[in-house]
Amino acid sequence: MNLKINFVTSLIAVAISALIAYGFYSYCFDSHSIHHTIIVSSIFFYSSITLIGTIGANFETSRITTVIRTVSITFFLVGLIATFFLNVFTFSLPLFIIIMGILFLIFLLVIYSVSKSGQ
Repeated sequence: MNLKINFVTSLIAVAISALIAYGFYSYCFDSHSIHHTIIVSSIFFYSSITLIGTIGANFETSRITTVIRTVSITFFLVGLIATFFLNVFTFSLPLFIIIMGILFLIFLLVIYSVSKSGQ
């Protein structure tokens, strides 16, 4: 697996993730709790990884790069929608951590499998 990270587009992905995390930070009314800090940090981490996979990473073949970008943007959108609904309709930190953790681990498994397939 030959992975190449483009620094400029990865920096843009991290900046977009910071803006998304700030949006969720400013949306919450109780912004001084540890729960809120964990949620905002998790949103930033999850969106950074998935957006770097979407716009900042290139692999050895264009086919693998296209599949990984498609998977990354899909998981980014699913995570964003899940986070929105979890924050609007329920404020359960364990539920949030479990759902986002499962999404992230499935994302890593799919990316690893695709990159190791070598097609």
